[in-house]
Amino acid sequence: MALLLGVIVWVSIHNKAPSQSSSSEKKHYRTPIRITGLDASTFYGDKLFTRVRADEFKVGPRKSFIFNIRPFNEVVLTNARLEVHLYPEMPKGVSLFSLGENILSVKDAKTTLKEMGVLTRGVIKGLILEVFKADRLCLVVEAKKVYIDLKKRETKLIDASIKGVLSQKLIMSRTVIWSEKEKIFKIPGAYFTLTPKGRAKGKGIKVDLNFAVSPLT
Repeated sequence: MALLLGVIVWVSIHNKAPSQSSSSEKKHYRTPIRITGLDASTFYGDKLFTRVRADEFKVGPRKSFIFNIRPFNEVVLTNARLEVHLYPEMPKGVSLFSLGENILSVKDAKTTLKEMGVLTRGVIKGLILEVFKADRLCLVVEAKKVYIDLKKRETKLIDASIKGVLSQKLIMSRTVIWSEKEKIFKIPGAYFTLTPKGRAKGKGIKVDLNFAVSPLT
């Protein structure tokens, strides 16, 4: 959720209409928003913290809402590639999908978010997420689709895989849920595991950012 809100603020700040524009022109630029070739980065001190690249970024109305008193919108990223760099000195509560609190604290950010309407969902169509520790790639997560419920703060990855770079072990499942609170990936259903030694299958596990696997209880 923090990732999507951060991107929204970044894009909206860089796409404001000139002050001389009419109210109708401002409305056109504010919602819906669409940008191609998105490339945004944030830093922790002088170190790269996150980078997000996407073929397309847009904010628009959810089709499931027909009679709207207030606009219900969703954020959509297409073919997104995300990098998250973690460092030992960083706060333990850092969000995996965050673009950095410095973006959310930009002046007039709250006003900008209000102009987007009521954001209820985030959708990523095609995701590659790379997690680095001390500038070393340790985890790669891929998914065909990602659905983020901005109200419940639940992230669901569809047709997903999690790869431990060091072990060269790959876990695949139809549904993977990221728990921001626990900082783990949960696989409640069936999964397949591929390793240099062979293939196995099972049901109900959780995987942390160190690629430690344990039963889902």
